[in-house]
Amino acid sequence: GQHVPGSFRPLAVARPEHAVERRPRTRVRQRTRVAPNAPFVIEQATALIARADVAPLTDARQRIARLYQVVLTREPTADELAACLAFVVVPPDAASKLSRWEQLAQVLLGSNELMYVD
Repeated sequence: GQHVPGSFRPLAVARPEHAVERRPRTRVRQRTRVAPNAPFVIEQATALIARADVAPLTDARQRIARLYQVVLTREPTADELAACLAFVVVPPDAASKLSRWEQLAQVLLGSNELMYVD
């Protein structure tokens, strides 16, 4: 089957190998939609970018690698690095209160890889 990058899992992206007509209906609020947008996670994302070992890094590749080390305790794959580089160069939406770097930290903090141990 096709592979969905781990960074997209918290966004409730449909799995391409599963044929699903539509999302199931439920009265239970989905965890994957709540956790990354929780005020605590947003505060932690902002604090992560302000860390003394992250904030001074001006090279985007080094900064991304450091974020992966701090949050996921590993280096980003080549595909993850490329996706992150493409993400941080796009200006944030005018309505967003977070910088692109803070948004990237928010995605990493809300990732399934961080929330679950395989």
